Amino acid sequence: MEVRKESGENYPPKTLRQLVLLIQMKLVNLGRNVQFLSDPVYTKLKNTLDNVMKVRASEGLGMLPRQADVITVNQEQVLWEKGIVGDSSPQTLLDTMLYLIGLNFALRSGVEHRTLTVEQLEIGENDQGEFIRYHEKVSKCNQRGLKDYHVAPKSVTAYASDVSHRCIVQLYRKYLGLRPIDAPTVLYLRPLSKPRPDRWYSVSPVGEHTLSKTVSRLCAAAGFSGFYTNHSLRATSATRLFRSGVDEQLIAKTTGHRSNAIRNYKRICTEQEATLSRIVQRKPRKRKSETATMSSSSCEKS
Repeated sequence: MEVRKESGENYPPKTLRQLVLLIQMKLVNLGRNVQFLSDPVYTKLKNTLDNVMKVRASEGLGMLPRQADVITVNQEQVLWEKGIVGDSSPQTLLDTMLYLIGLNFALRSGVEHRTLTVEQLEIGENDQGEFIRYHEKVSKCNQRGLKDYHVAPKSVTAYASDVSHRCIVQLYRKYLGLRPIDAPTVLYLRPLSKPRPDRWYSVSPVGEHTLSKTVSRLCAAAGFSGFYTNHSLRATSATRLFRSGVDEQLIAKTTGHRSNAIRNYKRICTEQEATLSRIVQRKPRKRKSETATMSSSSCEKS
């Protein structure tokens, strides 16, 4: 009831619940088997939390949850056309690696990028062509302990693209060839201030803060308005699969989800929103011929 942000503002309902569960997790890690939201011993805590969450919701807190925006296909095209992603410089190639790896393997924005190593990415070839296969070590959904002993670690394959200058396999090969021979196993390395033809990167890993701002920086450079983070790549991957009609089980294989939380990535596009609105309002969809006629008559008037 008393906890506040540093600014003195109230936390939204969802955050209050998360704070209680984080305290519970800490106590469990210290050896105390507590269940704040299910054990009758903590009924008073549960009821208080429930009431405060309802009050906060009635005040309008948390009505607009902040989710990382999805990157559309058209926006991705802009990134390539403007040279914001590509292989024209050490920094651009590094950014492109994070972009393509995060998108193709639906990585989480935090620890999965920071701890990613060369050994986790396997280059191979089969009857479908060349590929890169990502092998998960540990993740939020699979800690590889006793609880997850029978759960297979996530493994996702990305095949080579017909467009060579945008191909994840070719760009990854180029990136590996420009790393120092004595480079550490960590994947993302800092660009050299004075790159050489055969070496673009140092032996030092990219800083955690710098790495976390990559997608936000790329989208800002492209002039996109919205909330874009490294997590946008994971959201984009799942959303594109959903919109293409891919089975939910196959999408979960790509994202590594083990619950129905994957449905949070069913983001609807503006066209779908407009379709829903027309159905409710009983409005017919405008025909292309009508739209063209309206446009030409508007041009004639102007």
